[in-house]
Amino acid sequence: MKKAVQTPRIVEKLPNQRWGNIWRNLHMANIPTAWKTTVYCYLNQIIPTEEKRHRHNLTDSPACKKCGWLDTLKHRVTKCGAAKTIWEGAKALLVKVWPDSQLHDWFQTLLVLDPPTKENKFVTVWLASGFLHYQLTKSLHKMEEFLHMLKEEAAKLEMKDDKSSQILKELKLLQQNSSLSLV
Repeated sequence: MKKAVQTPRIVEKLPNQRWGNIWRNLHMANIPTAWKTTVYCYLNQIIPTEEKRHRHNLTDSPACKKCGWLDTLKHRVTKCGAAKTIWEGAKALLVKVWPDSQLHDWFQTLLVLDPPTKENKFVTVWLASGFLHYQLTKSLHKMEEFLHMLKEEAAKLEMKDDKSSQILKELKLLQQNSSLSLV
Protein backbone atom coordinates (compact mmCIF):
# COMPACT_ATOMS: atom_id res chain seq x y z
CA MET A 1 0.00 0.00 0.00
CA LYS A 2 1.36 3.40 -0.91
CA LYS A 3 1.37 6.03 1.76
CA ALA A 4 -0.02 9.41 0.71
CA VAL A 5 2.61 12.07 1.29
CA GLN A 6 1.37 15.59 1.73
CA THR A 7 3.60 18.37 0.44
CA PRO A 8 4.34 20.94 3.16
CA ARG A 9 2.65 24.30 2.52
CA ILE A 10 5.96 26.14 2.62
CA VAL A 11 7.26 23.99 -0.26
CA GLU A 12 4.23 24.94 -2.33
CA LYS A 13 4.57 28.59 -1.29
CA LEU A 14 8.30 28.79 -2.14
CA PRO A 15 8.86 26.15 -4.84
CA ASN A 16 12.18 27.59 -6.04
CA GLN A 17 14.08 26.60 -2.90
CA ARG A 18 16.11 23.38 -2.79
CA TRP A 19 13.88 21.85 -0.11
CA GLY A 20 15.51 18.41 -0.21
CA ASN A 21 18.85 19.99 0.77
CA ILE A 22 17.24 22.27 3.34
CA TRP A 23 15.41 19.42 5.12
CA ARG A 24 18.57 17.23 5.07
CA ASN A 25 20.59 20.11 6.53
CA LEU A 26 17.99 20.70 9.23
CA HIS A 27 18.26 17.06 10.31
CA MET A 28 22.07 16.91 10.37
CA ALA A 29 23.55 15.11 13.34
CA ASN A 30 25.17 17.14 16.13
CA ILE A 31 23.03 20.23 15.72
CA PRO A 32 21.27 20.88 19.05
CA THR A 33 17.61 19.89 19.15
CA ALA A 34 16.51 23.33 20.40
CA TRP A 35 18.23 24.92 17.40
CA LYS A 36 16.54 22.48 15.01
CA THR A 37 13.14 23.23 16.53
CA THR A 38 13.59 26.98 16.13
CA VAL A 39 14.88 26.61 12.57
CA TYR A 40 11.98 24.30 11.68
CA CYS A 41 9.50 26.93 12.89
CA TYR A 42 11.43 29.66 11.04
CA LEU A 43 11.60 27.71 7.77
CA ASN A 44 7.88 26.91 7.94
CA GLN A 45 7.15 30.57 8.76
CA ILE A 46 5.12 29.70 11.85
CA ILE A 47 6.81 32.10 14.26
CA PRO A 48 4.20 34.64 15.41
CA THR A 49 5.56 37.97 14.21
CA GLU A 50 3.53 41.14 14.74
CA GLU A 51 2.85 41.25 11.00
CA LYS A 52 1.40 37.71 11.09
CA ARG A 53 -0.55 38.41 14.28
CA HIS A 54 -1.95 41.57 12.70
CA ARG A 55 -3.13 39.60 9.63
CA HIS A 56 -5.07 37.33 11.99
CA ASN A 57 -6.51 40.31 13.93
CA LEU A 58 -4.60 39.43 17.10
CA THR A 59 -2.90 42.80 17.40
CA ASP A 60 -3.62 46.37 16.37
CA SER A 61 -0.43 46.94 14.43
CA PRO A 62 2.05 44.95 12.32
CA ALA A 63 4.88 47.13 13.67
CA CYS A 64 7.78 45.73 15.66
CA LYS A 65 7.40 46.55 19.35
CA LYS A 66 11.13 47.26 19.63
CA CYS A 67 11.74 49.59 16.69
CA GLY A 68 8.46 50.36 14.93
CA TRP A 69 9.35 48.81 11.53
CA LEU A 70 7.18 46.11 9.94
CA ASP A 71 7.80 43.00 12.06
CA THR A 72 8.57 40.15 9.66
CA LEU A 73 10.86 37.16 10.17
CA LYS A 74 13.55 38.72 7.98
CA HIS A 75 13.29 41.95 10.00
CA ARG A 76 13.74 40.06 13.28
CA VAL A 77 16.70 38.12 11.99
CA THR A 78 18.63 40.81 10.10
CA LYS A 79 17.51 44.36 10.89
CA CYS A 80 15.86 44.91 14.27
CA GLY A 81 18.04 46.89 16.65
CA ALA A 82 20.97 44.92 17.98
CA ALA A 83 19.98 41.93 15.82
CA LYS A 84 21.88 43.74 13.05
CA THR A 85 25.08 43.33 15.05
CA ILE A 86 24.59 39.57 15.35
CA TRP A 87 23.69 39.37 11.63
CA GLU A 88 26.96 41.09 10.73
CA GLY A 89 28.89 38.96 13.22
CA ALA A 90 27.41 35.73 11.81
CA LYS A 91 28.39 36.82 8.30
CA ALA A 92 31.91 37.52 9.58
CA LEU A 93 32.05 34.04 11.14
CA LEU A 94 31.01 32.51 7.81
CA VAL A 95 33.80 34.39 6.07
CA LYS A 96 36.26 32.91 8.59
CA VAL A 97 35.19 29.30 8.03
CA TRP A 98 34.37 29.78 4.34
CA PRO A 99 36.86 32.37 3.00
CA ASP A 100 35.84 32.40 -0.66
CA SER A 101 32.12 32.91 0.02
CA GLN A 102 30.09 35.88 -1.16
CA LEU A 103 27.08 37.87 0.03
CA HIS A 104 24.58 35.66 -1.83
CA ASP A 105 26.18 32.57 -0.21
CA TRP A 106 25.75 34.08 3.27
CA PHE A 107 22.09 34.89 2.64
CA GLN A 108 21.47 31.41 1.24
CA THR A 109 23.16 29.83 4.24
CA LEU A 110 21.97 32.03 7.11
CA LEU A 111 18.41 32.65 5.94
CA VAL A 112 17.55 29.41 4.16
CA LEU A 113 19.99 26.88 5.68
CA ASP A 114 21.19 25.87 2.23
CA PRO A 115 24.87 26.58 1.59
CA PRO A 116 25.53 26.50 -2.15
CA THR A 117 28.72 24.44 -1.64
CA LYS A 118 29.72 21.36 0.34
CA GLU A 119 32.88 23.09 1.60
CA ASN A 120 32.69 23.20 5.42
CA LYS A 121 29.02 22.23 5.09
CA PHE A 122 28.54 21.01 8.66
CA VAL A 123 30.22 24.10 10.10
CA THR A 124 28.16 26.51 7.99
CA VAL A 125 24.84 24.73 8.68
CA TRP A 126 25.69 24.49 12.40
CA LEU A 127 26.52 28.20 12.51
CA ALA A 128 23.38 29.17 10.55
CA SER A 129 21.20 27.07 12.87
CA GLY A 130 22.76 28.66 15.94
CA PHE A 131 22.37 32.11 14.42
CA LEU A 132 18.67 31.64 13.66
CA HIS A 133 18.04 30.11 17.08
CA TYR A 134 19.76 32.99 18.85
CA GLN A 135 18.06 35.71 16.79
CA LEU A 136 14.59 34.26 17.25
CA THR A 137 14.71 33.19 20.90
CA LYS A 138 16.75 35.86 22.68
CA SER A 139 15.26 39.23 23.53
CA LEU A 140 18.55 41.11 23.96
CA HIS A 141 21.06 40.67 21.19
CA LYS A 142 24.68 40.88 22.32
CA MET A 143 27.59 39.61 20.28
CA GLU A 144 29.39 38.34 23.38
CA GLU A 145 26.29 36.32 24.38
CA PHE A 146 25.93 34.91 20.86
CA LEU A 147 29.58 33.84 20.76
CA HIS A 148 29.26 32.37 24.27
CA MET A 149 26.28 30.25 23.15
CA LEU A 150 28.24 29.05 20.12
CA LYS A 151 31.31 28.26 22.23
CA GLU A 152 29.27 26.23 24.72
CA GLU A 153 27.70 24.14 21.97
CA ALA A 154 31.03 23.76 20.16
CA ALA A 155 32.65 22.55 23.39
CA LYS A 156 29.96 19.85 23.65
CA LEU A 157 30.90 18.73 20.15
CA GLU A 158 34.56 18.68 21.07
CA MET A 159 33.77 16.50 24.11
CA LYS A 160 32.13 14.02 21.72
CA ASP A 161 35.48 13.98 19.89
CA ASP A 162 33.61 15.13 16.82
CA LYS A 163 35.51 16.15 13.69
CA SER A 164 33.71 19.49 13.78
CA SER A 165 36.12 20.94 16.34
CA GLN A 166 37.00 23.45 13.60
CA ILE A 167 34.10 25.49 14.96
CA LEU A 168 35.71 25.81 18.37
CA LYS A 169 39.05 26.73 16.80
CA GLU A 170 37.44 29.53 14.76
CA LEU A 171 35.51 30.82 17.78
CA LYS A 172 38.71 30.93 19.86
CA LEU A 173 40.39 32.95 17.09
CA LEU A 174 37.45 35.33 17.01
CA GLN A 175 37.56 35.80 20.76
CA GLN A 176 41.27 36.67 20.56
CA ASN A 177 40.61 39.19 17.77
CA SER A 178 37.80 41.00 19.67
CA SER A 179 34.40 40.03 18.31
CA LEU A 180 33.21 43.62 17.89
CA SER A 181 35.92 44.43 15.37
CA LEU A 182 34.33 41.88 13.02
CA VAL A 183 31.19 43.91 12.65
